[in-house]
Formats: sequence, structure tokens, C-alpha cells
Amino acid sequence: MIYGNAQSHHAAGQLDEEVSEMVADLRNWVAREGIAKSFSKTERRLFESNLGGWSRREVIDSSWTIECLGVFLWSLNRVDQLPNYDVAFDFGLSEIITINTEKKGFAQSLREIGVIDRQRDVSELWNWRAVNSRLCIDETIDPTTSNEERLDIARRAAKVAFERGDVPEPIDGDFPAFGRAYKDVTSEELSKLTSIARERERAFNWLAGYEWNWDEVPVDT
Repeated sequence: MIYGNAQSHHAAGQLDEEVSEMVADLRNWVAREGIAKSFSKTERRLFESNLGGWSRREVIDSSWTIECLGVFLWSLNRVDQLPNYDVAFDFGLSEIITINTEKKGFAQSLREIGVIDRQRDVSELWNWRAVNSRLCIDETIDPTTSNEERLDIARRAAKVAFERGDVPEPIDGDFPAFGRAYKDVTSEELSKLTSIARERERAFNWLAGYEWNWDEVPVDT
């Protein structure tokens, strides 16, 4: 994530001394702790790329991994709560680089497995709602179900989830997002909602042991 931020600054012609120093610190830390041996194939390729060597898509995708970091820190009791699914985690670059990386005490600070599992289910639910919206936009993906049927299913899911305390109070019977019903969000807002839900579910699925290779963690809903 830090390296991705540096790639973004480089692409914008804003690579200042502070960011360059953080990249150097990151590389030193990775080498000192032997972390590279745990990199996935994609992580290794990106980390070994020179500044300016990432595509625009890779820079954007990297920026959303802040949601994964947020899930990990929440699971370790390092942040108090998960933001709503229309609100991204917000860590400054200096906060990210100074996060305590010592392993000692992490197991003792881990939230109860049942609590984590429940939030994994919630992340999957929000990711499902995003997929449901995309299917409504492009009906050719699944012509067997009408948009009205999809919206009815979403409303019923929102009602049950609210009664369980898993989502805020529905708006117009639908999942709430940006102060209105999910079905009424803009394409830009849907893109943000999708990225937040997808990356949080990815992190939760990795924690649940669905797949240890980060490149292969399933997030299909």
C-alpha cells in the first residue's frame, strides 16, 4: 500500500523527499524482517517494480487495499470499529508506515472468532448487494431474473439484515448508502461501494483461511 502510494505520487509528478524516505524505510523493513518470502507472486512483481513501473489500474487497485488493512487492524483490536460500507477506511501515509508490526501480542489481541466470522458474513452481504446492482445495470449478464425481482430480493435481505443488527436501517426498504436507497446510487458511488465491500470480504476470507495465497483469495458472490 505504501509503495502503491509512492507509485501514485510518481505518476502525478509529486514524489517528494518524505515519500521517497518512506519507500526506503519500507524496503529496509521488508529486507530486515524477511517479509518478501511471504509475498504472493503478484505482490513480489509489484514490489520489485521501479517507481513509475505500475499501470494506472495497478495503482488504483493498490489504493483500495487500505480496506484490507483496516479489516486486519480491526480484527486485531487496533481500530475500534469498521466504518459503514459507504465509508472507506482513512489512514494517512505516515500512520500506515508507523503501524506497530511486532508479532508479539497479536494473538492475544485478536477479536473472538465468532465476531470476526459474523463481520465476514456482513462483508459478503454488501458485496452481494453490489453485484446485484451491477446485474440490474446490465441485464444481459443474467436475463433469467428481472430487475424488479432482484430489487425485491435485495429489500428482503435488507430487512433480515437490519433485524439482525448487521446493517443500518434500510431506506425505501433497501440497503442504505450515501443517505439514500442503494438502488439510487450513482455509477461512481457504486464503484466505491463495490471496491469497499470486495476488499473487506477479501481480507475476511483470507483470515478465515479460505485461501492463503493472497492472489487467489476468493471474493466471488
